[in-house]
Amino acid sequence: MNVPSPHRHEPAVPPSRVAGALIAGTLTGSSLLAALIVAVMLIVGLLGGGLYEALGGGLMLAALFFLFSAPVWAAGLVVIGVPGWIGLHALGWRSPWAGAAFGGVATFIVAFALGLRLYPEDPGKPWTLLLMAGVLAPIGAIVGRVVVMTAYDGRGAA
Repeated sequence: MNVPSPHRHEPAVPPSRVAGALIAGTLTGSSLLAALIVAVMLIVGLLGGGLYEALGGGLMLAALFFLFSAPVWAAGLVVIGVPGWIGLHALGWRSPWAGAAFGGVATFIVAFALGLRLYPEDPGKPWTLLLMAGVLAPIGAIVGRVVVMTAYDGRGAA
């Protein structure tokens, strides 16, 4: 009779699910960032009176943001997300909420750190960078939730 050991780890997530989760996260992050650009341009258009021009420019800008941010989201998910995911999985924290919390916090920290590195002109006044990181953090939270739900088939456990 084969009795499972109480120390046995739960099975790892299959590579196909990991790849699917990373692709879903990349597409979600890039799409939400593009949607944010369109929304900002619509607000600018409403305030400035040139709604159709702002919408056209916003759609073109959103397409560019999508194309250029997809590799950034993919790299972030591989470099930051996968190690974090491995840690959460090992701790048994596999719920979509755990993924969302990790994604939001990681995105905030990475966006702020990258902002400080790319724009070091005035490190004493990081308010713009904090605002940017704060705007990106909810997108990261949604990405983290999508990654977990995709990897674990929406159940939160492998």
